[in-house]
Amino acid sequence: NAKTINMFGVIGLALTAVSLFTTIESSFNTIWKVEKRRSFFSRYNAFCGMLIGMPLLIGGSIYLSYSFNIQSMWLPFPFLEKIAYTVLPLALTWGAFVLLYHQVPFTKVQWAPCVLAGIAAGTLWEAAKFGFGIYVAKAVNISLIYGPVGSILFFLLWLYFTWVIVLAGVVSSYVAQNFKTLAAEAP
Repeated sequence: NAKTINMFGVIGLALTAVSLFTTIESSFNTIWKVEKRRSFFSRYNAFCGMLIGMPLLIGGSIYLSYSFNIQSMWLPFPFLEKIAYTVLPLALTWGAFVLLYHQVPFTKVQWAPCVLAGIAAGTLWEAAKFGFGIYVAKAVNISLIYGPVGSILFFLLWLYFTWVIVLAGVVSSYVAQNFKTLAAEAP
């Protein structure tokens, strides 16, 4: 029975991941006004790249922010440790957002708008992550009052803000790349 349950769990996880990527790609393509769909192999390549790259970059950012002891590293000066503690997670997050905005839409996206939108959205996401970290650190007192429901609700709120930030970044990259066309069309 355990093998059957594990098999169904893996299949369910794979179907959920494919469905999530398809929804994200569809949302990005709607914002970018892309009508054409990717071929199966193109979608598979993009999906595998995002499935491998995004968790590594975002996971690395979270790891560096909360678990990593920079003081035990190779940095000889204390001020470099503080800079590295702040800049490395931010750079990983920026990289994740830049790659997301460049690779997911099925159209030619220039790097400059992706970098601008990735830096803006990545910075906002890092601020949201910092706020969520503060909440988790203070949640001991709150969980006595609300129990685990308070943590679940706050996590869902943070997840909502994450997707607002991601989609705002997609819109920003679209506007940055097509600014002249959009300005000419404006009344």
